[in-house]
Parts: sequence; structure tokens; C-alpha cells
Amino acid sequence: MIKNKLYLHCGAHKTATTSLQIFFLENIKFLENHNIKYISIEDINNQNLFSFLHGKNNIQLSEVENHQTFFKNIIRESNTSSFLISHESILSFAGDPTKGRIYPTFEKGLERLHLINIFDEISFFFCFREPSEFLHSIYLQNLCTTYSGPFDLYLQKVDFMNLSWLFIPDAFENLWKDSNVTWQLFEIINSRGSEYFLKSFFDWLEIPFSDEFKLPVSNESLSIVAANMLSASGLTRKNMCSDTRKSLRRFLKSHFPASKYGKANYLNENICGDIQNALEKDNRKLFKRLFAPDDIKLWGYS
Repeated sequence: MIKNKLYLHCGAHKTATTSLQIFFLENIKFLENHNIKYISIEDINNQNLFSFLHGKNNIQLSEVENHQTFFKNIIRESNTSSFLISHESILSFAGDPTKGRIYPTFEKGLERLHLINIFDEISFFFCFREPSEFLHSIYLQNLCTTYSGPFDLYLQKVDFMNLSWLFIPDAFENLWKDSNVTWQLFEIINSRGSEYFLKSFFDWLEIPFSDEFKLPVSNESLSIVAANMLSASGLTRKNMCSDTRKSLRRFLKSHFPASKYGKANYLNENICGDIQNALEKDNRKLFKRLFAPDDIKLWGYS
């Protein structure tokens, strides 16, 4: 009887997760030729798997069966026996480091994944960096809804002594010790470069690597757009009301959907122009500070 294996990749902020997902999408046929079916982020999100893993405390048997059926259908319709999921947040979003929490619902997600598991084997690959190296990214990506105030003040509240990944090995030991599960913790070291990083994934998936494979540059960032707009409009000030910040978030979601603009880490000239055009058409009064001379540099114009 053929055994089914799931490869599950998770990554903290700033560990090239978006670039890897682009790579996997661009090389679906290559992966299938090596007996690996890539389950896209879109499929996972449409299934609302994240909500099940990290949502309400009480779950129904029907919910468990629904997710089991989802994976059973993928297995049945596929011509492979190995399956790959690459999703940075599948086992929890990054939490609030000012409260000493990173990946606060990790254990819950792991327990529920264990509950719905129908695979004969799961291999986990985690990409981590030192917390101090991606705090700025957490700050940016949560700025619209969670944090207020400048980054330097936020940074002063972080207790670096209590930020650690040590709870993750313990969680595996406690929950998966009787299962046929392998897992690896991988810390990205910049000096090794993207080729070494990509090769490590080929080794993990047990497929041949050649120099022709390159890790793509990820696409433009909605989060950096939001952060720059907030800063320029003065909405990061603590005395700004939450309704105003929510208005900005609604504006961003309406005009700059993630499906078009993606989520990575830079703001190019085309997006700068798109933002200015949209602002001139809509919400000009709310964001009038964006057109002040001192703020123009934020949009890449001299």
C-alpha cells in the first residue's frame, strides 16, 4: 500500500516565504514529475484551514471531518503520493513581541493539525530568524490594526530575553512523539545566500537541485504601502482615533487588493503612482497630509 506524505513549510517574517511560494507555483510540473503535489495557499485559504487551526476553542466533529475530506479529495485526485504546503502562517501568526509572545497559538494549531491528519507521515520545515531581525516587519504588518506610535518606542517595549523558539521542539516532543513525523528547525543566515537556501528545500523534498533554479524576487508589498501611508498621514500618533485608522485600512483593501499587489517588502514607482492617483480620486480630505511637500519623498519622487 502506497503511503502518503505531507511536507509542510512554515516561516517567520523575513524568511523568503513569499519567494518560495512563487517558486513552487512556477514549478508545479517539475514538482509533480518528482511525485510532489503542491497545494497552493489559495486552496488552503479557500478551505479556511487557518481559522480551524487557530479559531474558537470548541470545535465540532463535522469541522474535523470537513478538513479530512478536503485532504482526502486532494489525495484521491492526485497522481502523486507526496504533498507540499508552503504557508507562513499555517501554524499561527506572529504575536505581539511586546508581551513576550511569538506565534501565540502555535500549540493549538499543532494539536488541531494532529487531529485532522490523514497522512501516513508529515515532515515539517520551519524557517526562523532571530526575533530582533524581523520585529520591524511585524510592526509594519500590524500597524494598521494593532500598533500605534513610532517603531523606536515600540522596540523599547520588547523583552528580548523572553523571545525564543524553544517552545516549538517541546511541542513536537509532547504531541507527535508517537507519530511517524520528522521535523527540522532552520535558521536563515544571510551570508549563505538564496542559492543555498533554495537547495536546502530541494534536499528536504528529496529532489535533485541544479544551478538553473533561482529563488525569485517577491512582489510588491501592501503592508509597506500601509505603513508609509500611516506615517505620512500622521495616523500612527497615539491620539488618532481607531475609526480613522480603520478608514485607511478599508481604503487600502479596496484600492490595493493583495491579489494584485501581493505582500512583500518594497514600494516601487508604479505603486507610488497608483496610490497617488487613487488618493486624488478618493479620500483626499482624510489623507491630505500625504500631499505636503515634506511627505512626497515617501512615495519615491523628488
